Amino acid sequence: MGVGKTAVGTELAKLTDRELVDLDSIIEDRSGTDIPSVFREHGEDYFRRLESSLMEDYLTSGRGVILSCGGGIVISERNRQLLAKHAEVVWLEQDIDVCLERVQSGSRPLLDREDSSDFARELYEKRKPLYKQAADVVINRSDKDIETTAREIYDMLKNS
Repeated sequence: MGVGKTAVGTELAKLTDRELVDLDSIIEDRSGTDIPSVFREHGEDYFRRLESSLMEDYLTSGRGVILSCGGGIVISERNRQLLAKHAEVVWLEQDIDVCLERVQSGSRPLLDREDSSDFARELYEKRKPLYKQAADVVINRSDKDIETTAREIYDMLKNS
């Protein structure tokens, strides 16, 4: 959420000559509506099932894509197991206040509430151990532009 995963993923895709697959974009394409509408019309459980199913399809396809997942993907133990088995997982770490400055609550269904900043902080702290558990590589985005971040990921993964 607001860490720049799509922008970094796009740059990394150029460096690696791989396809970037953004799960949120795939969900929007298939549902014919945006993510907030999917949440409103079908609920978070539906969204998480769809997101998990798509992730599994891409991870097990053997296509070697760069997969951009939403922050909630790590909630599911099964998802974490699939990621561990089929992917090299990069956690783009960023101070939550910086992330909150970058996003508008209306575009983030879980933040469409009056206490969105407090809720985002709570959510981040709850998910943080899961991010650490799932990550093969942790990249701190503080003071790094998109290109530098992508190059750092590329170099780390190339040497792993």
